[in-house]
Amino acid sequence: MNIKKMFIGNYKGGVGKTTSVLNFAENFTKMGKKILVLDLDPQSSLSEILVSNNDGQLITMSEKKTLNYVFDLHISRIKNILILFWNLIGI
Repeated sequence: MNIKKMFIGNYKGGVGKTTSVLNFAENFTKMGKKILVLDLDPQSSLSEILVSNNDGQLITMSEKKTLNYVFDLHISRIKNILILFWNLIGI
């Protein structure tokens, strides 16, 4: 298995990040490559485009299918561990 990683990012808005990622993903998919696209932009434009291209809408997508859900689960687990630790040491 030959895994490659690509990151496209820039602090400035309007420089074509979303368009570039979408075009790269589309072309790599056409070449038969398996693609994982992570949309970390708070606007979620790329997610909206990709979900709508698959006959869906991000707003109606089940929360359990989103990366935010996984992140929230992880954070709540860490908080529970910290609370348990604080209780054990008497804080």
